[in-house]
Amino acid sequence: MRLTLSKEAGIPAYQIFSDAALKEMEQTRPMTDEEFMQISGVGRKKMQNYGHQFITEIRKFFTEKTKKRTPIKGATHLETLSFLQKGLSLEEIATERKLALSTIQSHIMTLYKNGEDIDLKQFISATDLKAVENAKITLKNGEGLKAYYDHLGEAIDYATLKFALTILEETLQS
Repeated sequence: MRLTLSKEAGIPAYQIFSDAALKEMEQTRPMTDEEFMQISGVGRKKMQNYGHQFITEIRKFFTEKTKKRTPIKGATHLETLSFLQKGLSLEEIATERKLALSTIQSHIMTLYKNGEDIDLKQFISATDLKAVENAKITLKNGEGLKAYYDHLGEAIDYATLKFALTILEETLQS
């Protein structure tokens, strides 16, 4: 889709979205405007120009993928939930399941967004949460995770940023 859009606009594909942004879209599968805006490299202009097309394509892909899933296998994030409920840390789950820590962290966000009773605060230090809260004020809510990542001197990884921003957003809503 990026290549098609770039050819139509007569610009290099990387100007639509970077490879890193596409990989993050693949990992997080944003399905709302708000989720899409959290992708590194997505600002208001790119959201307005390309957001709807990419979100539509992601939803279509996700729907097709879930239809193809065999009921026996189950969703991989539910396996992560099972290990989490047994009291394993995210690192232990990653080791046990032979998956990257970032994959397990992504599973946690998926489970949380799907309504599982998970306290995200257990995965982030109070210091990191406060740093992100201060960055949120300074950046006036920022434009995507990259803004926070850069502002914090790359000291807090993207998954921790997502946990913190989700916690802070929920705090504002309550």
